[in-house]
Amino acid sequence: MLLEFILELLTLSWMSLFVLLPAAAFNRHADTPRPSLSREEILLRTLQEVDQVFEWYQAQIDPHNAQCVGSCYARYSTKRQDSIGAQVRKILEHAIKLQIYVPREFIFFDIATSGRKGRREVLSQLEATLRSKKCRALILFGTNRLFRKSWRTLQFADRVHQSWGIRIVFIAQGIDTNDKKWELSLHAQAMIDEFVVTMYADNIRAAQEGLFERRLVFGSISYGYGGEVIEGEFSRTGKPRRRLKIDPPTARVVRLIFDLFVKKRQALNEIARILNDDPSVPLPRRCRSGRWTDDTVRRVLTNARYRGFWQYGVTESVYISDGDYVGKVTRAEPLKEAQIEELRIVDDELWFAAAKLIAQNGHGHGGRKSNDGDTESRPRILNGLLYCENHDRPLVVSGAYGRHMVCPVCQCMPARKRPLISWLNRAVALRLLCKELARRILADEELVEQVIGACRHAAEEYHRPNPSSEIRLKLNLEKVKRAIDFTMRSPGESEEDQAHSMRVLRELRTEKAKLEAELRALHAAREAKPKIPNAQEIRKLLEELAKLLTDASRSSDPADRAAVRILIEELIDGPILMSQQGERTRQHGWLRGTFRLRLLNTLARRVSNGLVKCDGGVVEVIIDFKRPLKTDVKADIAWAMHLNKKRNAEIAAVLGCCKPYVTKLLKIGAARHGVQWVDGRSNRLNFPAENRKPALFKRIVDEVMGLFENDVLLGEIAKRLDVHVATISKIIRWWHEERGLPVPNGRTRAGRLRLKANRAAASA
Repeated sequence: MLLEFILELLTLSWMSLFVLLPAAAFNRHADTPRPSLSREEILLRTLQEVDQVFEWYQAQIDPHNAQCVGSCYARYSTKRQDSIGAQVRKILEHAIKLQIYVPREFIFFDIATSGRKGRREVLSQLEATLRSKKCRALILFGTNRLFRKSWRTLQFADRVHQSWGIRIVFIAQGIDTNDKKWELSLHAQAMIDEFVVTMYADNIRAAQEGLFERRLVFGSISYGYGGEVIEGEFSRTGKPRRRLKIDPPTARVVRLIFDLFVKKRQALNEIARILNDDPSVPLPRRCRSGRWTDDTVRRVLTNARYRGFWQYGVTESVYISDGDYVGKVTRAEPLKEAQIEELRIVDDELWFAAAKLIAQNGHGHGGRKSNDGDTESRPRILNGLLYCENHDRPLVVSGAYGRHMVCPVCQCMPARKRPLISWLNRAVALRLLCKELARRILADEELVEQVIGACRHAAEEYHRPNPSSEIRLKLNLEKVKRAIDFTMRSPGESEEDQAHSMRVLRELRTEKAKLEAELRALHAAREAKPKIPNAQEIRKLLEELAKLLTDASRSSDPADRAAVRILIEELIDGPILMSQQGERTRQHGWLRGTFRLRLLNTLARRVSNGLVKCDGGVVEVIIDFKRPLKTDVKADIAWAMHLNKKRNAEIAAVLGCCKPYVTKLLKIGAARHGVQWVDGRSNRLNFPAENRKPALFKRIVDEVMGLFENDVLLGEIAKRLDVHVATISKIIRWWHEERGLPVPNGRTRAGRLRLKANRAAASA
């Protein structure tokens, strides 16, 4: 008998489904409120409707003759509905038939609240009222007004009726807990409600897939697009149908964002500042913060619709029972996808370049903006390019004012065990790297002919395309797609496994985007024939690149620094691996960078606009990122002058120092060049005579002898020439000895001068 009853009940329930569907569908969209009304205005209007219904209800029932006091609960899900007044009227009409009095304070309702949620403020108030047993009955319009899930509805009914002894009445299904078989009826009806909701979702998805295929507006419109009204076509709510189109004002902003991020290498937060500073830039439609943020900019850069690739059903809404919220879960594959070229805003190369940068940099540039704006002492150009050779980790900014870079793993180790103990000065590293790259660009004399040969070879191969590259790319792309599907099907059970799966999935999607970009570039290369440049064009390009690298350390223009970063990324194949050199003590050690330089490939791609690619010509480069000391610079200058046969006095005059310091500099210069130092006095004769000044006594000998012959005293001569009197005596002796004359005696000369003076006095 019980089995027959269940079968009969299920049959009647399934038959009633087709009767309830039109009414339920009508209630979901009945009496749509005006979009201009806020939630507070809708709530105020609903309260007025409930008050009017309650006044009518009070006139129809006598509270003193009622069998018991009851309560009621009404709800609708979305802001497009407005059925609280109708539900309360039906409930109170049924309360009159059952002789149940429902006070105004026991009428509970939720507006625009999903039945998925278990924690609702109004529903909690209703449960508190029922638990306190202030009423003995609960009247609901239907089982689906409580919850979407059948197990939640059954759990609520069992707790309220069995534990608290409250009578529950569902009007639409005719279920009353006073009946003995109410549990079976509620079980069946709850399953039907859950099935109906699922069927609604399938129908809505099918309808939106049809709109997607017709290129009509479905769901939310992405920033950069709009809708063009189609005359004569209307939606189910009476609104005109619209066809998707590009919106020029917002599409201009989208192109600006990609240009700032890819070509000028602005950080996400800096792009947001630029957009917020321009009042003519419109905000996204669903922007709640009222301003552009780095997350908003990131969503624009990762939206594949801007390259004309449209998808529908990428994610699905899944209710998380533990957290009592609805989350988005990525499907194994979208429901629909199509390439719509007429809705393209940016080209594939620009979009995939942005995707690659986001994948490499994660969430973009971290840290706060500097107060002093000093970008010369802490340039960002090398961020993410320098890696610790031992730990395979990028160097991070550290030190006072962020002027240095260190390995984060090494800093967590004891100083005696750190592979990298020296800190890298950011400005010095940039200056030395750019100097070395510029030197290699200008030093290779055969580079011009190699670039011309690579372009000529590419032009010859243009007529003989090799399908192996395309086949290889397609096979790799299919392999990555299978890996993505497998990772999505097996995310793992623990949080650690799921986090690892998300990282792997992000890397696989980046690889997929890269392979797709290479495949499109290969197809584009077949349609564009490479141009063979002449030697003058290549030399001009070399000079421009060398000048760009030379001026990089001195320029504060963000555009110049972004161009240098792009050039360095093109020149360097992979990261720059850092290793420790020198002594492991302060200021006696330095870091050495090792990387692979692909100069030929970079120049060929630049001169051919990306059509020519060379796999050869890669060389290994080693740079010692060591700050040049002032002593080393002066030592190089002194050593160069010493090799040019310049005396120490001349070197001292140029450097502005004393001769003993020049000797020290020459010793340092000899050690730096691997030459044994030889004392300068032994090399004096090897220096040309024109570099040596005559001795002091030879320079003043004529003046001394002129004054001496005029009978000027030696002390007076020394005073006039600003030398010591002993020097005057030696000069006089040397002059007479050179000519074979007897050296005059001082006493004899003094007597002669006295005699001469006496004669002069007597004659006067």
